Amino acid sequence: MSTSLTPKSKSIYCPLYGYIIVPPFIQSILDTEEFQRLRYIHQLGVSVYIFPGASHTRFEHSVGVYHLSTLVVKQLRELYPVVINESFER
Repeated sequence: MSTSLTPKSKSIYCPLYGYIIVPPFIQSILDTEEFQRLRYIHQLGVSVYIFPGASHTRFEHSVGVYHLSTLVVKQLRELYPVVINESFER
């Protein structure tokens, strides 16, 4: 799970975390029809009608969760290199 930008990797800009690097495997998941439907589901429900700036979607939320989970795995890999290694990702 590399966080460096490779030629085939893409990046998604997040106002909270900056650019999130998305490797090709994850990009193939993001490109599925099922995942793209998350763009139309509001994370905050009908509050978007009261607070127009609160337009957080499930898609945005899921990309943020992906980013934070990569940080957690990176930290665990540093703390427990024997337990979590490259074979853990396969």
